[in-house]
Amino acid sequence: DGLVVIRARSRGGHGGGGGHGGGGDHGGGDSGGAAHSGSGHSGGQPTHGIYARDMSVAGSEVYRILDRTVVVPAPNNLGTTFVETPSFPRIDMHSDTLATRANHRPVHRYNLEDGSETRAGTTGIYTNPNAELITGAAKLGDAPGYGFLRVPELNGAIRFEVFPGAPSVTNGNTIVFKGNYTVDGVGKTGVYFRELLPGPRGGDYPSILIANNTDTLIPGTYTVFGSTAPPNAAGDNVVFAGFDDEHAPTLGGIYLAPLQFQPPLRTLVSIGGAVPGERATAAFNNLGEGSAFDGRNVGFWGAWGEQTRTVRLYCAEEGNRDRIAYCNQNLVCLDGSGTLGDPQSICDDEDDPHYGKRCYVEREIPVNQGIFVHDIKTQRTHIVAKTGGEFDDFLFWHYAGKPPCAGRGHEEEGGEEDGESVRWRSSAFMAVGGPPGAAFKAAFKA
Repeated sequence: DGLVVIRARSRGGHGGGGGHGGGGDHGGGDSGGAAHSGSGHSGGQPTHGIYARDMSVAGSEVYRILDRTVVVPAPNNLGTTFVETPSFPRIDMHSDTLATRANHRPVHRYNLEDGSETRAGTTGIYTNPNAELITGAAKLGDAPGYGFLRVPELNGAIRFEVFPGAPSVTNGNTIVFKGNYTVDGVGKTGVYFRELLPGPRGGDYPSILIANNTDTLIPGTYTVFGSTAPPNAAGDNVVFAGFDDEHAPTLGGIYLAPLQFQPPLRTLVSIGGAVPGERATAAFNNLGEGSAFDGRNVGFWGAWGEQTRTVRLYCAEEGNRDRIAYCNQNLVCLDGSGTLGDPQSICDDEDDPHYGKRCYVEREIPVNQGIFVHDIKTQRTHIVAKTGGEFDDFLFWHYAGKPPCAGRGHEEEGGEEDGESVRWRSSAFMAVGGPPGAAFKAAFKA
């Protein structure tokens, strides 16, 4: 009803150092999409956080949900405060409940079986179903009494390690998210939901699996998903993208699932499917990992055809200092291992206008791409916009992930992004919605 939730950063101010109380290893990150100064212009650390404003009230003020001065909710016996929110927040379609991912130093101190002390919990998903922030998911599955925070399909034996992307929230008290974990040294991922109860830790219901890349088959095939993307939920349903190979998909698509145990997966759009409004032979060969969902309409990015063009992507000038340094091939490791740099960065092109200041990479992007909306009721896909006329491109690039070592920027942002190595990633941005029975409205970035 007019509530807007945002992720924001200041260039200076008194945002606090963040992470107080935890000590030891600590987490943090930066998606690369928002700019800030690590030096904290105008005295003091910049403010990082999640904020809201009620646009239905004239002259309403922006108010804080969390920032670096806010204490992480229970379980937190160390007084730890938040450090960073690496992804944008999401809000429930039909309530004021929001969900956001956040990083911080360890929040929970406990003793191991041998009597030694350890500390855990450097990242999690936080939500406010009853106005106050609570922990919805966390890297605490190994801590005594918190087995309900473990990966559910592995007999409760393994903890979640990180929660990439933006979590979703629906029905006022249910978070839907992507979770990563490791089995025998191999990284795994899946899509999950968890219903929360009143109380500081949201009750003790475990998460429930929707799909993973361990044993969930791509619908209509005998191939297990190779990757799953962060989901989007509305009402009692969730949509997510999944592929055999996220970098060069030959199978997979966008799927709808009910929020229930062992849900059936319904294919909405698939790799190899027809592109609406194009010639009969045109087929999707790439689909965006991000999607918009209002309970009926699913907005997504798609590409087709073999034509590509080259774009040049420059290292950022503002943001996490370790990532900027690694991109520019001058990250000085604090552990004394030397100076490291991204081997894909081009730094010696004397003809480039930014030579000596910023390195770059070049990427091939599809010439034929567009924004689409699929109606799950009519099972029709509509084209909203495409390249070739008014628009040239719908993809936006950012340099995100974890550098191979910690430099000077580690303390201000932390080292925990999404568990994946730093690399260039692309995203398309769109929103879709509309009242029941009326035509949808879509917004997108181009």
